[in-house]
Amino acid sequence: MTAAPRHSSTFIFEVGALDDDFHRINDGVAQRTRQIPGFFGEEAWHNEDTGLHAEVYYWTDMDALRQLVGMAPRLAKPR
Repeated sequence: MTAAPRHSSTFIFEVGALDDDFHRINDGVAQRTRQIPGFFGEEAWHNEDTGLHAEVYYWTDMDALRQLVGMAPRLAKPR
């Protein structure tokens, strides 16, 4: 591994059950996020007891994270 993540972004959702709509929207966000230059990796967790779900994306530089922030309004809209 030549680079290491220097920044992360975490999205926490209170979703309850992970239904088809959640997966469709979440998968679309993840696909677009992975295409940003500087994307390093991701991980997720879900707590069935609380209904909380988190998506964590890792970035090699702040410019990449800023690109994600600039996409945020578009990412939140269901397609």
